[in-house]
Amino acid sequence: MSAQKNSLPTPLRPLTLALLLSVGTGTWAQNLAAPSGAGASPPSAPEDSASAQSPTSPPSNPENGPNGLRPIVVTGTRVPHDPMDVAASVSVIERNQIVDGQPRVDLTEDLNGIAGLQGLNRHNYAQDLQISSRGFGARSPFGTRSIKLYTDGIPATMADGQGQTSTFNLDQASRIEVLQGPMSAIYGNSAGGVIQLFTRDGSGPPTADASVEAGSFNTWKTDYDVLGSQSGVGYLVDSSHFHTDGYRPDSKANRDQQMAKFSLNPTDNGKLTFVFNADQQHDTQDPMGLSQSAFSSDPYGPVAAKQGPNTFYPDLAAAYGTRKDIIHSQGGMTYDQAFGADHLQMTLYTGNRHVTQFQSATASLASNAGVIDYARNFYGENVRWIAVRELGEKSTLTVTTGLDNDEFQDNRRGFTNFTTSVTSGALTCGVNATCGVFGNQKRQETDTAQSTDPYVQAEWAIDNWLLTGGLRYSRVSFNVNNSMSNGLTTAAATGPASGNLVFTHTTPMLSALYKINARTNYYISASQGFETPTMDEMFYSRSGPASVADRFNFNLKASTIQYYETGLKSMVNDNTNATFALYHILASNEAVVDVNVNGAAAYKNADTQRDGVEWNLDSQFTPTLKGMMSLTVMHAFYPNASTNTIGVGISSTNHIIPAGSQIPGVAEKTAYAELAWQPLSGAETAAEFTARDHMYVEDTNTQMAAPGYATFNWRFMLHQENDGWKFKEFARVDNLFNRVYAGSVIIGDAFGRYYETAPGRNTMLGASASYAF
Repeated sequence: MSAQKNSLPTPLRPLTLALLLSVGTGTWAQNLAAPSGAGASPPSAPEDSASAQSPTSPPSNPENGPNGLRPIVVTGTRVPHDPMDVAASVSVIERNQIVDGQPRVDLTEDLNGIAGLQGLNRHNYAQDLQISSRGFGARSPFGTRSIKLYTDGIPATMADGQGQTSTFNLDQASRIEVLQGPMSAIYGNSAGGVIQLFTRDGSGPPTADASVEAGSFNTWKTDYDVLGSQSGVGYLVDSSHFHTDGYRPDSKANRDQQMAKFSLNPTDNGKLTFVFNADQQHDTQDPMGLSQSAFSSDPYGPVAAKQGPNTFYPDLAAAYGTRKDIIHSQGGMTYDQAFGADHLQMTLYTGNRHVTQFQSATASLASNAGVIDYARNFYGENVRWIAVRELGEKSTLTVTTGLDNDEFQDNRRGFTNFTTSVTSGALTCGVNATCGVFGNQKRQETDTAQSTDPYVQAEWAIDNWLLTGGLRYSRVSFNVNNSMSNGLTTAAATGPASGNLVFTHTTPMLSALYKINARTNYYISASQGFETPTMDEMFYSRSGPASVADRFNFNLKASTIQYYETGLKSMVNDNTNATFALYHILASNEAVVDVNVNGAAAYKNADTQRDGVEWNLDSQFTPTLKGMMSLTVMHAFYPNASTNTIGVGISSTNHIIPAGSQIPGVAEKTAYAELAWQPLSGAETAAEFTARDHMYVEDTNTQMAAPGYATFNWRFMLHQENDGWKFKEFARVDNLFNRVYAGSVIIGDAFGRYYETAPGRNTMLGASASYAF
């Protein structure tokens, strides 16, 4: 890492744009259809049709019907592979698992059955989901951190490593691929794992779909789409609206989502795809986390808090109008051109994102209440060449060389969250101050980040071996231009108001897979990845035991990650598939929460270690009974003592993190099971079970951990077809036994408001109809 005063490197956009205009860009492979249901029958032997398909060919059956072919993945290898033949923990979630009997509101609906992946739904739509892969990403107070996100091959993770799942259109998902392990490091900065969503391609006659669902807490959703193909152009247009009053006070949310996708074949063996996504959230309320006492006495109530010597708010979120507005839109084009067995693939995308968030105050209204407002423009281009060479009868070499360039620029402002005419004395919302509005401006910045990564990846298949190696060079740069360097900062704040940071790293990755027999594969892999702090993680500096300053933190370092994994993949019989993985991870200088003040989090560096074992099982027990199970046991901890500030109240002071303390926000043991039964054709009922161990909420592990819990869900689905019409109905009950538990936690909160209660028993009914003209 080095601090520099020079400008950012010149983007590669003109070169890539010229290539796009002359050749085009391409989407990733669409999968072959797979058996339906959570307990889908595993593959038996490689299909000849799989090798005949290009890395960007569409699915043979977009609906993933029960008699379809086995799934094919491209995540990690970048070329089509049976998941059994990938030297990594890779999972596929098929369309029927995503849409049948599901609300299709949050990505966490689909992730619980994957060992190692922890999807915690905050049910706080102002703070987004909390998704972690083997502990990476658990620290993120909002958005998705440490996991690379892609939708239709277009990055949903920004240049600094922070991602958003808002572009994941679950209504139109064809499949989701999840990659965990050392192989994910080849995706560069912040690749503790990779999640890719692929949407349906428009094909066949024009088809119109409509769906509606409604449930507890005045929650409802509508979705409308049309798809088909006309004159060689496939099209898909979708629009949805979601609303909920929320299960706690101040948790109302509204979200609108739109999508359009067009695909065509402008040349022989070439495929051009245009994808547009938009997402809007208006007045999405933030109910905030609860203290231990509030969580124990009134887990579904508001945050009540004393502020100053004489002010008490029975509902702190309502007093300050804590909420978030988001307007996000992006467009991209991809092209894949085949030259025999070789492929040229390119991607070009651009978009903008505007976020306004109103936060609550801390101990002093005048100095701490804040509004975050930023407008982001982002863009990028990716290009790769995939060369396949037959070296002999049982020897094939595949070499992928590529270049990824991603960049964004923020116009970031900060304001106080109140107005007042009082010049001295205590301020109280609704008495002598108007809160939840734009007040005095205290921050004005232009922030940019750019990531430029050339890479090479080679795969050699010889006899029963599959050997893979990769090398990626990453250069991630940050530039901060603060035009209000004085601002409302405290004397304790340190560091310059403006400046540059540049992080560079070369990431190696090696793996080997050996086919023991026709049903069992063994693999081993290793990598040395790296992860820079994100712009949001450097946005604040700690200014006291329980306070942060509006000054950029230039002291954070990049983390280096030593990642080792070994595992077995076995088709136990024609109807059962099992996987087993064992891993060891050492991270130096990982960014961890230093102090979190009402959502404004400052970070520091610390060394971490993760040791874990994972097991997955899918089985079709009988023609009408299927099931799946997964188990994760992971010990994630700090191997060395470190200094940190934790949230035990305003009087808290620096604490030493004892060596061996567990990383907060990560459950040591997690289990999932699902059993689905088809009593008759067109009907299915299923039970879902999730058990999760306790989660610590701060680094010293001295505060009450969020208790472990076990929950049951139930769903029932019907399906009918008649003369071009298709109808589906579903009913589901979540948290069937009304268990009270913390669904997620806010790590290191300075006021001890760690716990975000999950909803009690709640129901959802839904129906959809489609007609093919």
